[in-house]
Amino acid sequence: MTTSSSADGFAGRAYAAYGGIYITASIAWLWTVEGQIPTRWDIIGAIFCLTGMAIILVAPMLQKQPAASIGRLPCASAVSF
Repeated sequence: MTTSSSADGFAGRAYAAYGGIYITASIAWLWTVEGQIPTRWDIIGAIFCLTGMAIILVAPMLQKQPAASIGRLPCASAVSF
């Protein structure tokens, strides 16, 4: 559960990684153990899951800003209405 993880903001990312790996492993199990060939939609869905997982895990490491400033405009204090 994500509620039992540390409060440093990484629990959601770890949960996303687990979800992507779980879905991909389930499709691999379907193919190897159960002997059913995955459909094209199974493969496309797994690719979407792994892509989303990669974005969630890697994108924060590529940012130059600290995570606390996400969603704020860089010049928001200079704008007056």
